[in-house]
Amino acid sequence: MAASTKSVKDDESKSKHEQYCYIEATVTTGFENVAQEDVKEKTGCDVIARRGGIVIHLPVSGVRQVLNLGSIDNLRVRVNHETNFDFPDEEVACIRKLRQYVGKVDWSLGLEIWQQFYYFDQPVLVPTTIPADLGDPVLTDYAASIRARNEPKRKKRCTYRKKKSRRMETEICIEKDSEDTRIKIDVESSSLKETKNEELLGNISMETVEVELKNSLPCKTGHQMEIGNGNSPPPIGNSCPEEKKKINSHDPSKPSFRVTCIRNGEHSFDSMKAAANFGGAIHNLFGWNVDMKNYDIEVVLVIDGQELSVCIALTKESLHKRNLTHFGTTTLRPTIAYNMLRLCKIQKGDVVCDPMCGSGSIPIQAAVSWPEAYHIAGEISQKALPRTVDNVTCLNEKRRQDGKPCIQVETFRWNVYNLPLKSNLVDVFITDLVELDPRQTTGNCTRVPLQKWLELPS
Repeated sequence: MAASTKSVKDDESKSKHEQYCYIEATVTTGFENVAQEDVKEKTGCDVIARRGGIVIHLPVSGVRQVLNLGSIDNLRVRVNHETNFDFPDEEVACIRKLRQYVGKVDWSLGLEIWQQFYYFDQPVLVPTTIPADLGDPVLTDYAASIRARNEPKRKKRCTYRKKKSRRMETEICIEKDSEDTRIKIDVESSSLKETKNEELLGNISMETVEVELKNSLPCKTGHQMEIGNGNSPPPIGNSCPEEKKKINSHDPSKPSFRVTCIRNGEHSFDSMKAAANFGGAIHNLFGWNVDMKNYDIEVVLVIDGQELSVCIALTKESLHKRNLTHFGTTTLRPTIAYNMLRLCKIQKGDVVCDPMCGSGSIPIQAAVSWPEAYHIAGEISQKALPRTVDNVTCLNEKRRQDGKPCIQVETFRWNVYNLPLKSNLVDVFITDLVELDPRQTTGNCTRVPLQKWLELPS
């Protein structure tokens, strides 16, 4: 009895020293309560359901277990959270306050958790001293600057298209013979018309024709055109100068990052200004490399009214792509399929059937999460059913490499109006009732609307 009491006290003291964190997970809107039950059942942690997501409070040592949840799409660790940030009314004051807030964030906890999901060959350290000034606010209209930056490219493309269309509509070939010079003109119909040079040109000299023809063709730097058998015109200059390449210094010893802002509510600034200024302050603090595409760390700035959260993303793509490799036109997201399956309360030994399986999203997710049930799937489409088989094959190959048991899904080709199943054989029917475009179907391969499905005899 005494030993048991001592063990309990040891566990309590250990739990007091255990470091906890908040993980924000995105969930398909409408399934927040289902995901909340899923997390409580599998982890036993405290969960708060919010619109479009859930917030999980769990120990740092058990963060990676959230990857096994089938109901969530994306994960990020909450580094700092302010329930009342009190944004000023002036734009400059808001941006300056956001930049200064970077120095107050507890980056060490977020980077420690990030390193459980990703590997960087150099240590990612937090500066010991925070500079008093993290940069002045930048109030550039980024949307307008991007449009202005792309304007020369757009004009260049438009000019090239006009010249190309002019060249295609009117193609002039000048030929000189010993007797006379004829000019061939191709106008839209691609038919060549031959007329005498004197009748067409009148008093216009050949030099004038050459100059006009030269101006109608697209310019190429360092390219010299030759027209007819006459002398070549002078080389065309750089009328379309090449863009100057931007040279950015890249420090390979430091990770690259980007900032994404998710904003909801009325504020005196837009999301791009908030993300750019917050990212500029992070760059001044850490010296990390800025890369919007090939980034190592993604900092997520969530602003909802007067509420502010600073997070570090733990996933670079949605987790719904874990089990599928072949997608169709109406493939259901496996995370939605999982939440639907949880509503069915599948028990051990149940026969679960998806009579219109499509690419197999529902039966594959059911076989992964409820392996003790028997799963069958059917489809009439000649393209969809092989896609289901390919998805099962690819997933089993991946599971064999990971040392996991293969899943079992029986596939059949049938018509849903006449299922070849015995009465009372299936315990759970679940499917995605979506009508397809008749042009995308073969024969009578159309999905059944919900009303007709309910009218079918049992």
